Amino acid sequence: VSWLRAHGKKGFVGEFAGGDNPTCNAAVQDMLAAMMEASDVLVGWQWWAAGPAWGSYPFSLHPKDGQDRPQMALLAPYLLGSQ
Repeated sequence: VSWLRAHGKKGFVGEFAGGDNPTCNAAVQDMLAAMMEASDVLVGWQWWAAGPAWGSYPFSLHPKDGQDRPQMALLAPYLLGSQ
């Protein structure tokens, strides 16, 4: 973020993820907050792993049994249209 600002550039966080546990949830929430604070230079981000091919992979966001994965509750407030 410092480099982007210093060089007048924009960036995109290509992939990140976290498991469904207190340590990972806190880290993901901190990262999301930090990315929002850097929205002057970060133009977006992407969660690692979505789609049915991932099955029971712990980082997948694909709904399981018709229900959102727990990580969606962390991401939802930061998604376009959720504000």
